[in-house]
Amino acid sequence: MMSLWMPTARKSTSALVFGGLSCCLALTLSACGEIDQQAKTEKVFAKKIDARVYDGDKFKGDKAKWEEAMAQRNKPQNESIKMDGK
Repeated sequence: MMSLWMPTARKSTSALVFGGLSCCLALTLSACGEIDQQAKTEKVFAKKIDARVYDGDKFKGDKAKWEEAMAQRNKPQNESIKMDGK
């Protein structure tokens, strides 16, 4: 009588499980490495300095103040808020 669990079947199953776990681990670890996407230095483009949007006279380099202004500006564009008001 032949056994259902042959040594080759165990090897291929364990290799499949190991491969699956390796892929999951690789995807999980790759998600942890978020890179800061903000430029560290000002770049020159077309003979003009490419400054950050919050470096102007209105916000004077205050990123938090700029983010709050953008949040306030975007509130009227939120569809959920529009629907609740009617």
